[in-house]
Amino acid sequence: MKARKVQHAGCFFVASPIYVPIDLDLIKRIMTADFTHFTDHRIYVNDEDDPLSAHLFALSGRRWRDLRVKLTPTYTSGRMKLMFPVMVAISHELIATLKEEHQKGPVDITNICTRFSTDIVGNCTLGIDCNSLKDPYSEFCVKGKRLFNVTRLEIVVIFLCLSFPKAMKFLRSRFLPKEATDFFWKVTKDATNYRENTKVRRDDVLQLLIDLMHKEDEENGTSLTFNELAAQVLIFFVAGFATSSILMYFALFELSLNEDIQDQLRRETHEVLRDNNGEITYESLRRMNYLDMIINAEFYSTMKARNVQHAGCFFVASPIYVPIDLDLIKRIMTTDFTYFTDHRIYVNDEDDPLSAHLFALSGQRWRDLRVKLAPTYTSGRMKSMFPVMVAISHELIATLKEEHQKGPVDITDICTRFSTDIVGNCTLGVDCNSLKYGNSEFCVKGKRLFTVTRFEIVVIFLCLSFPKAMKFLGSRFLPKDATDFFWKITKDATDYRENNKVRRDDVLQLLIDLMHKEDVANGTTITFNELAAQVLIFFVAGFATSSILMYFALFELSLNEDIQDQLRREVQDDLRNNNGEITYESLHRMKYLDMIINEPTIPFGNFKDNFALKSTFGDCFADFYSTVKERQVQYAGCFLLTAPIFVPIDLDLIKRVMTTDFAYFTDHRTYVNEKDDPLSAHIFALGGQRWRDLRVKLTPTFTSGKMKLMFPIMIKISLELIATLNDEYPKGPVDAKDVSARFTTDVIGNCAFGIECNSLKNPNTEFRVKGKRLLNLSRFENMLLFLSMTFPNVMRFLKTPFFPKEATQFFWDVAKDSTHYRQKNGIRRNDALQMLIDMLRKDGDKSDSGLTFNELAAQVFVFFVAGFETSSTLMSFALFELAVNEDIQNQLRVEINEILRNNNHEITYDSLSQMPFLDMVLNETLRKYPPLPVLTRVCTKDYQVPNSNVILRKGDELFISMKGIHYDPEYYPDPEKFDPLRFSEENKSQRHQFTFLPFGEGPRICIGTRFGLMQAKVGLSSLIANFKFKLNPRTEMPLKLDPRNFLTTALGGLWMDIERINC
Repeated sequence: MKARKVQHAGCFFVASPIYVPIDLDLIKRIMTADFTHFTDHRIYVNDEDDPLSAHLFALSGRRWRDLRVKLTPTYTSGRMKLMFPVMVAISHELIATLKEEHQKGPVDITNICTRFSTDIVGNCTLGIDCNSLKDPYSEFCVKGKRLFNVTRLEIVVIFLCLSFPKAMKFLRSRFLPKEATDFFWKVTKDATNYRENTKVRRDDVLQLLIDLMHKEDEENGTSLTFNELAAQVLIFFVAGFATSSILMYFALFELSLNEDIQDQLRRETHEVLRDNNGEITYESLRRMNYLDMIINAEFYSTMKARNVQHAGCFFVASPIYVPIDLDLIKRIMTTDFTYFTDHRIYVNDEDDPLSAHLFALSGQRWRDLRVKLAPTYTSGRMKSMFPVMVAISHELIATLKEEHQKGPVDITDICTRFSTDIVGNCTLGVDCNSLKYGNSEFCVKGKRLFTVTRFEIVVIFLCLSFPKAMKFLGSRFLPKDATDFFWKITKDATDYRENNKVRRDDVLQLLIDLMHKEDVANGTTITFNELAAQVLIFFVAGFATSSILMYFALFELSLNEDIQDQLRREVQDDLRNNNGEITYESLHRMKYLDMIINEPTIPFGNFKDNFALKSTFGDCFADFYSTVKERQVQYAGCFLLTAPIFVPIDLDLIKRVMTTDFAYFTDHRTYVNEKDDPLSAHIFALGGQRWRDLRVKLTPTFTSGKMKLMFPIMIKISLELIATLNDEYPKGPVDAKDVSARFTTDVIGNCAFGIECNSLKNPNTEFRVKGKRLLNLSRFENMLLFLSMTFPNVMRFLKTPFFPKEATQFFWDVAKDSTHYRQKNGIRRNDALQMLIDMLRKDGDKSDSGLTFNELAAQVFVFFVAGFETSSTLMSFALFELAVNEDIQNQLRVEINEILRNNNHEITYDSLSQMPFLDMVLNETLRKYPPLPVLTRVCTKDYQVPNSNVILRKGDELFISMKGIHYDPEYYPDPEKFDPLRFSEENKSQRHQFTFLPFGEGPRICIGTRFGLMQAKVGLSSLIANFKFKLNPRTEMPLKLDPRNFLTTALGGLWMDIERINC
């Protein structure tokens, strides 16, 4: 099932159907997040006929919960410490027993471990000296084994009990052998009676259970019956002696096979013993990290489970530092790269010149060579090699047509031969003919580089562990016969080209040109040995990685025929559009092929390109949308980091999510941590009842009446905008991004806080600086943002804020100071802050009818951030498109001027509604550049996707690709074109309502939509009426978006040449 890439499967246990989760996140949900749906084990309980079957592991529902509460104190660290001396004493008996028995011959370690754990558990559970180490046939040991050594008939009974529990209860069947359970029941009864009659107490499990049995507050259900006590003693004994003995003897088995690991563990143990006077203590066990690793087997998983950021291990005799934390790994590979420039690879260019290749070199040698080779793999170079690859792909098809007729084909061999021919030709310009002749020397020697003997493996390990010693011995990292072959081939090919003045578009030619570059003084040339070493690594890396990728992809496609068919359709569609030929450009259009090759990767999921800063998050997700849309599916799934995401594609399904079935999807996928970051608890981030209550309180804030009250403020600042541009445009080109952001900062600062920010007059005012700081995040802060949304509980535990603390603290202080000033001086203003102050909860009022100050500050904060950023984004991209499309700019100016003439050359609240073309321009801008390109929702209760058997569970996350929909050619033909007429009333009426979602839709539509559009209209109409805009060459074309920003932001400025218009 795992090989078929399914999330879950089914099977039968006797006649019972069994659901089998495969996906780890699904398993995690079952065992933790959705545990309330899966509280019970599949165990047979018949406490009427077999009282000891009603133990903690077997019980279910309320009985399990109640018993779990009662028994929780049994295994605290304090209780463990009380039992520890008993374990140490019995360990001394273990040593004595082994000293005696090993002299007689081989020792059955399973028997020894079972006897040791029997004595431990018998003593710590019942306070009884079982003496199994001294007497292998003690009754405790015999009865303990009897519980597991069941007959064939008893195995059948166990299966029937699990499959038909009601029938087997009716037949009074028992799950465990009666003689064994009767023995443990009697032992427990006798031990309990003895302690109660003689008032004896011991620090063991039985005493804790006896104390629970006699707890005085029986009315609240915290006491135990004797049968419950006896059942727990049995399960503690059975689980303790069986699991511990199995763990011990398998660990000893593996250590006997791996003596180096055994020796390493012994060194750690001796070192800890030396520090503790030769004694094992409770605390000392916790310092034996290597012991933990051996017991837990998987190093990384063990360290990860311990919530450590880093760990250490040994490779042969070399200590290795292992970073676990992803941010730490990122620092090593990027931020702090200067400290970690080198690979751990053996170089011995004196005895093996081809070992000094780019992958192996370090320090300055690597830097110099990297600079020299950087031009080798540009897109231009790739294009020149592409025809060679296509020609060899035709040979691949011919070879497969011939070979598949003979029977099954070894696809690993075919892929290796294909990539050998590609790399041999593109690197050396040599026709290897591996496809025609499977045993060509190139193919044989290439395989020889990886098919190493045991002795060669030992040499490789030693080279990596003791490089200086191995260099002294003249050792080679790769087989000499293979490297000699590649050295000679490279030499012959180089000499031939130089002697005959032959040139080819391949890697070798680029390297030869570098070798003969005249400017030796600046170090840009390479020696022949360096040339040959690079040819080798290009060949090896190229043929190995490509062939492995190909044959594993084909393997997966053979298991998943539906995916194979979908990929074939995409490839065939593209071939039809290119006269049956594969072109360099067509490969870039095969999005589904990219997804198969670049399947979700750990830890980035489907968004590796965004994390690598190759593409914006919105574009990555839009590409995903486009790919799955072509498959004509209603929905799909992807991964963001390790979080599974449900992606609705069908517009009617999106409508259901956002409106009809909104009750199932009320929450955004946003991080809230109001304890450490009070401003994170704003209306956009909150969910559930808290969001509903706050939405009701804030709804009156943005009514049309309230907008009219704020309108004069916007007009006043628009006049300052015109004055600012009058001052700035004569000095040179103006950045529309900067000017728009300064305008919206002043508007929202005034309307939200009642404060004159003066960003237009002073671009470095604190409001502007702090506003930019909120969105200009470092790579580390962007990673924290993603982690906060993916692992919110962990990040809350780490007290991680969502936004930079210095910025949020500034806005919190401003809100606090402004509120206190108004309250103290009885000042009122027509702005958002005043409306929120009016909603503040009165002193002593404990009802939920008003706002707390923290709620007020959070809302002012989000109004500011959303208001200044989204509106400035809309304005600046509108100016960009109008500068590119002067005919549209002129048409808009005509409309604005006509309305102004009718209103005494003033912009009024009502006049804005009389500018339909302005609406169209802004809507088309929002279509092409939605400020928030992805909408998120969280499933708040189980939901069955209509017309399917898919059930979204509570907590599942949904992403809607707003940008994917806005660029879908089915809804918007020629989507890259800026065409405001798409939003004429006639054209809008012909489209589905949910093809345009710039502010969301349904009950969670952006509460500030009216405000944002109004300030953008005021700003844009003022600018277009007074200035003419043309694109300045400083604006990089084609326009690129900033991959570091989750919001839609242009990379670099949007520089405009501005000309004043005399109205």
